Amino acid sequence: MRGSLSDEELHYFREALNQLPDVDLQPYMVNEGKFPTFSVKSVVQLSDFELFTSAVLMLQRKLSEL
Repeated sequence: MRGSLSDEELHYFREALNQLPDVDLQPYMVNEGKFPTFSVKSVVQLSDFELFTSAVLMLQRKLSEL
């Protein structure tokens, strides 16, 4: 994915994921092109799952615009 989207867009995605419980993705993950991982427990609550899916759909829209 790196190279397809700007670092700014990837940092925005990282920050959206960081709103989930127990998720703390550091900026170096984008800067170094790392693929983040976190526990599925972070999206068990409906509101957290909706936040996650919203962030992923936003990223998908950005990719489809390329």
